[in-house]
Amino acid sequence: MKIISKILVSGLLALLIWELILQNTIISTTGYSNHPVMGKILNEGTYLQGSEGFSRTKIFPNGVVGKPVPSDMNERYRILVLGDSFTEGVQVSDQDKYSNLTELILKEKGFSEVITINLGRSYASPAHYLHLANYYNNEYKPNYVVVEINDGDFSEMLSGDANFFVKKNGDGFKTFQNTHFASNNEIAQKLKNLYFLLNYSTVRIGADKLQKFITSTSSKTQDTQEIRTNSKEPSHYDESLIAWTMETLKKNYNNVLVIYIPTLNYQYLNEPPSIFEEKVQLYGEKVGVNVINMRETFVNNDNNRKWPSYGFYNTKPGVGHINEIGHKLIALKLVSFFEGRILK
Repeated sequence: MKIISKILVSGLLALLIWELILQNTIISTTGYSNHPVMGKILNEGTYLQGSEGFSRTKIFPNGVVGKPVPSDMNERYRILVLGDSFTEGVQVSDQDKYSNLTELILKEKGFSEVITINLGRSYASPAHYLHLANYYNNEYKPNYVVVEINDGDFSEMLSGDANFFVKKNGDGFKTFQNTHFASNNEIAQKLKNLYFLLNYSTVRIGADKLQKFITSTSSKTQDTQEIRTNSKEPSHYDESLIAWTMETLKKNYNNVLVIYIPTLNYQYLNEPPSIFEEKVQLYGEKVGVNVINMRETFVNNDNNRKWPSYGFYNTKPGVGHINEIGHKLIALKLVSFFEGRILK
């Protein structure tokens, strides 16, 4: 009996030590809470991420990323930045996120009243930004809204398991909030009353790895490969959804700019753009929404520099999220756009 007790104590002690190591090297989240309007958001605190690059991200009230909203917000020129994990940017430090870099460079150029407010959220899609438009407009009164879009958004929008999603509604679509939403991770969804276990890094990493394995064998991944390798329309493609999204963004926000982050194959940079990318630009022009497509800028960088716009020293180059280089390239594009639209 004593031997068994010693084994259990040793095992628990080893698990505790392992947990502490993971929390300081791989991942330590702030946890999540359910906002009455915004749905599931990160709690205030410091989010450590070490599986792609290594960084610490500060999270502020309302899930604001990287820096707090100043108390004199209403006296500033406010740029609201919306997007998914590319915008949330937990893979890079706060000062390297494109939202913060944009503000910093504009201020260096004399635009001292500019502030950016980063509300990027992992797994977000245009369904979020459209459903929450009234709230964002009332809460932050943005002078301009930057919306980051990528190829995966138009499948995320249609997922009824997401925090926010869309359904066909007559000739258009309608946004909905999933009031029973727990997580985008299928493993986490099954935990239900044991969801709190995801606050432990050991459990979270295990759930994330299992989810990636499931995703890698799903049809969604096959669709992504179709996007990258040929012009075949993936199964979730719906041109009317793209048209409706661009039109509704224009309707819901007074001034809106779309930043398109393309899907690039680092081994074959000259592959044609996806059909999503082409149609976002097409319908942006039709409804009068400015679209900055990062494809040419990223491809030029990836052809001419030692390190691509995507990937980190502890991942594959050219794969995954954008790194510090990618964030800076986006910031420079945004600075160029806003220079002619803001009075010094």
